[in-house]
Amino acid sequence: MAARILIVEDNLINQRVAHDTLCSAHYRVDVVANGQQALEATAATDYDLILLDWHMPVMDGFETVRALRSGSRTAAPEAAPEADLDALDDAA
Repeated sequence: MAARILIVEDNLINQRVAHDTLCSAHYRVDVVANGQQALEATAATDYDLILLDWHMPVMDGFETVRALRSGSRTAAPEAAPEADLDALDDAA
């Protein structure tokens, strides 16, 4: 079964590029626009990987990682890896 990935990104273009790229590689992908939505998504679904933007409205990536690591959600895996999507922008 393909890995399930959560993309947490507020930029619509970045959402689309990441989603389409991962889907073309046959991953199961969900997309949310901020950290609060990410916490809600992880409470409902187990993810193998979370791709996380650091700079977002409502709840930024730093707050989101703290909440995920502190157990402020109920169903996300204990050690779901997180990746900074802004690092991709910095490398360009």
